[in-house]
Amino acid sequence: MMAAVATVLQDPAGTPLAAIVGKLETDDGMTLLMIVSNDDGYDVFKRVPLPFDGLLKLQAKGEDGRAYVQSVHIPEGATNVTLRVGGEQVHPQDIVLPGCVPFV
Repeated sequence: MMAAVATVLQDPAGTPLAAIVGKLETDDGMTLLMIVSNDDGYDVFKRVPLPFDGLLKLQAKGEDGRAYVQSVHIPEGATNVTLRVGGEQVHPQDIVLPGCVPFV
């Protein structure tokens, strides 16, 4: 089964984080997908195999960008899941993760 997984990226003050490279990686280190967030911090992984157990890795563009890594579990049967990094739950299926460090 596959699902769409959106990310909403914010710093601890709630400011959207644009141009962040995002990866979902399995526990064995295989990168499944990669996105770059747009100006409102939002972007979509269109096809994520479920259940998913692995890591969400976020990094600012450029070699000196700071990185953020968070373990992620998305259960089987989930649909249209949103990973809100440093945000608030908006819908029951949202997965709220701790806030990112600022990527500046």
